[in-house]
Amino acid sequence: MKRAFFVFGGGAVLIAAGVFVFMSKPAVAPDQLPTPSAPAIEESDLRDPDEIAVVDNGDGTKKVRDSREGYEISVPDDWQIQKPIFISNGLTFFDNENVCRFDAGFLSTEETVAELLRQSEERTQEDLTVQKSETEDIVVADLGGIRRILETEEFGYSETIYLESSPIFQVVMFVQGENRGTCIQGFNQVLDSLVFS
Repeated sequence: MKRAFFVFGGGAVLIAAGVFVFMSKPAVAPDQLPTPSAPAIEESDLRDPDEIAVVDNGDGTKKVRDSREGYEISVPDDWQIQKPIFISNGLTFFDNENVCRFDAGFLSTEETVAELLRQSEERTQEDLTVQKSETEDIVVADLGGIRRILETEEFGYSETIYLESSPIFQVVMFVQGENRGTCIQGFNQVLDSLVFS
């Protein structure tokens, strides 16, 4: 009994000492607390919203022109457009009815199309359950490139176009849902409308 009392009492003394030490520290005023550090965003990293112009074509489509990057794409009127905030980002389009997403823009990389494709294939094989993976040569807006078709268990169906330009231009389509055919048709219309200035 004495041993149990000694163990219990010793434990209580240790806890009391810990509470005393904790409580005896001086309080810190809120204005003296360290502020979390976030990476600074330079104004030069931000896009000017006026660099992206959207014009109604009058035929059920709208033309999206990126004057900074020097390209334009026509998309259906009902697609939503997400303008880039940073200069390192391209345009994103959403077809919410068919659950498709399309990204387009120049890549900030020194790598070649072949190197990008090899890296993409390596990452895919390591991280995803691949159901389909194929590549083919393609020409879009008079530029040669490669189309990669990929279907994975985790993310579904996607197509990526890498165009041999300087820098490399990329167009990507992601499909979630049952409307793959409609999404592919929209993707091909985007590719057919692509113009570089």
